[in-house]
Amino acid sequence: MNRNVFGGATPESCDCCGRDAEDCGMDDFGWLTREAGREYPGTYCLGCASLLGLVLWSEHCTLCGISAESEEAAEREGWRYFSDGWGHLVPFCAVCVAAEFGIAPPVVQHRHHH
Repeated sequence: MNRNVFGGATPESCDCCGRDAEDCGMDDFGWLTREAGREYPGTYCLGCASLLGLVLWSEHCTLCGISAESEEAAEREGWRYFSDGWGHLVPFCAVCVAAEFGIAPPVVQHRHHH
């Protein structure tokens, strides 16, 4: 992604997490700006924009590289975010969450219609 798709200088900080542009990766990865009058107006780092559902799902597991078909599928399957030690949240698939952190994936119960 381009650092600056619309032209102009890097914002000072993210309007969601409040961290400065360098700390939340806006200089390296870019940002999303929503105009006034739209839902969630402001300027967001890509992490916050993703968590707010403002960008399409594009995450890959930090350890194994697999991706989920959508954010809803990832949530249903038990994907989790954990801090990488530098304050950035990184995604882990359910299998890696279980192997690395000992957290079992959710039990999916299917409803039968009679």
